Amino acid sequence: MTAATPWRGLAALAALLALGCSAQPELTEIILTVDLAPRLAPMRDVASVDIQIVVRSDTVVDTRVPVPDRSGLPLTLGVRSASGQESPVQIDVTGNAPDATPLVARSVRTHFLHGERRVVQVVLDLDCAHVDCGSGLTCIAASCARDVVDPLTLPTYTGTLPDAGLVPVDAGMDAPAPRDAGTDARDAGPPDAPPDAGPTDAGHDAASCSSDAMVVGMPDGCVPRRPPARPSCGDQGDDGTTRTIALLDPILDQSAGRWATLSYDLDGLCTDPLVPGTPIECTTPLADPVRDGAGGTDNALGQIAYSSLLTFQPTYGMDVRSAGRSGHGLPVVRLTGWNGRDDDGRVRVTVATTIDVAPAGTTTTASMVTYPNAFADPAWDGTDIAFVGSNYYAGGMESVPLVLDDNAYVANRTLVAVLPPRAPFDIPARMSAPGVASIRLTDIHLIAHLSADGTRFDDAVITGRWAYADVIGYLDALGICGGTPLTDMFIAAFSLLMQRSLDVRSTPGTGGPGVNCDALSAALPFATSSPVQWGGIAPANLVPATCP
Repeated sequence: MTAATPWRGLAALAALLALGCSAQPELTEIILTVDLAPRLAPMRDVASVDIQIVVRSDTVVDTRVPVPDRSGLPLTLGVRSASGQESPVQIDVTGNAPDATPLVARSVRTHFLHGERRVVQVVLDLDCAHVDCGSGLTCIAASCARDVVDPLTLPTYTGTLPDAGLVPVDAGMDAPAPRDAGTDARDAGPPDAPPDAGPTDAGHDAASCSSDAMVVGMPDGCVPRRPPARPSCGDQGDDGTTRTIALLDPILDQSAGRWATLSYDLDGLCTDPLVPGTPIECTTPLADPVRDGAGGTDNALGQIAYSSLLTFQPTYGMDVRSAGRSGHGLPVVRLTGWNGRDDDGRVRVTVATTIDVAPAGTTTTASMVTYPNAFADPAWDGTDIAFVGSNYYAGGMESVPLVLDDNAYVANRTLVAVLPPRAPFDIPARMSAPGVASIRLTDIHLIAHLSADGTRFDDAVITGRWAYADVIGYLDALGICGGTPLTDMFIAAFSLLMQRSLDVRSTPGTGGPGVNCDALSAALPFATSSPVQWGGIAPANLVPATCP
């Protein structure tokens, strides 16, 4: 690591802490379209539409746009974030009577998404005339609903707004309407309807077994993104096949909003600092509550910490993927007791990390495997041979795995396993030195969707809570070592950022009013996987990398 690298990382992190913003792609926008519902359009007592755009950076723009008749609508405004940050934005649209008294109003609270252009459609409806819903609510089709809209549910804007008159601040700018926004609010559904979370989510149903640790009650207005519940409380048989699957290509860079959908809800809450009195598991000591992603997704690590680490070590993500593709430091999942069908109420799962993975035809035994080896790179075609570290088995005995869930299950082809607290998940620390960096979580779940042929995972994620002390210790394994002014300053700045990002308790159920958070919610997703052959337990242990 050259001296220039920590300077760049330190400068970027200092800017993040001091200014709350950094250079971002310019098109971080909300495209607001305003229209009148058919029953309201003919009314001549609607003299104007007042548009208020309130951004949390204390920038407030109050624009009055005259709308004498239907010909002025739909109205389209582009709201551009100059900072590019995922800052909150509040939009209030009011149709006033000729005497300037409010007749009908609609409010939306959402967030900018970094580098994305999302459309907010507001339709003023006569059914909401003179309806006052109170704080945090808005009127839609004569009913009061939460005014918070998950930005991930908003459609993407693909049109073109003219550059003339654009203001490069977190503010509004007028532009001609490039698209028809005349959608009745009653057709659009409630603003906080959850998005389709994909095949691994399999709905947000309640559990049929009380032992399902991740299934909890749903607060009002919150539909947590959860793994599917256990299909039954009994074992559904075994097809006699032991499946050994290596997890490849961890997704460390979760920026640009990806963090919000790569994990699941951990605390049963939908936390949004825009909502007064937002529910929290614990108090973030030095900052506002950390915002949840889609369906209450808890992933402060992906939202904040990973991007900071990658700023300081920009090649770290690529190094980890390259090392894994070479066979080093890969989680290997062994699945037994599965019936091979979409649902099975009980299966057995073990997890270990590879010392190395050899291509088919390699003539060696597990007892001869050391780290590093001179094996050729694996082909990843299902014929490679995986050798795992003995420190994942008590006494090095395969019959006594340390990372085990013998009561996991498969629901709608999604494997759900609860793993022991602080079980080691070792990934390569850096290419320049041997050793691994251990991620030790509590409340650990492995959630993976089985492929159609059952030989691999279409996607997989390890979720949990990462204690603050363990996060700081992780820097040592990455080679970010104290002892120089630069690295000491970075470690201090990173530590402060992590304290501002704490959002959960490391031990579930120990939070409460006034109790400080002591951990970050974490997600380690894997983009791909590959079936491998079981080579056995190598006597070599994975040794944590440390600073010199």
